[in-house]
Amino acid sequence: MEYGNVTGVWVRQGLTKDEYGDWEEERDVLLTWTLIRRVPERYIVVPPEGYYPKSQPRTCRVEAGQPCPHTGTWWTPAKPDARQAFTQGEVMPDFLGSSYGATTWYRKAG
Repeated sequence: MEYGNVTGVWVRQGLTKDEYGDWEEERDVLLTWTLIRRVPERYIVVPPEGYYPKSQPRTCRVEAGQPCPHTGTWWTPAKPDARQAFTQGEVMPDFLGSSYGATTWYRKAG
């Protein structure tokens, strides 16, 4: 076996997540990877705009009572089926008395 290559190793790959971030669908895939070693004084040139698009915000969270940071669909574990669309700047609602505790909203990925 070559040091940087692994063969014959199977892993679980997540395909889709549910509203709570747990994997709903998974599959077994053959692991394929190559070890990348650092070479002193050599760097990858990163484009000025970066590698990730700035127009699509990553999944994030916000506490109730705070303004919505990104327009999109949000959900909270503080109330079942509380998925809701918010626009940027709209105040995120609170579900007082929830058995879950403090209301935290999570932006739905995708």
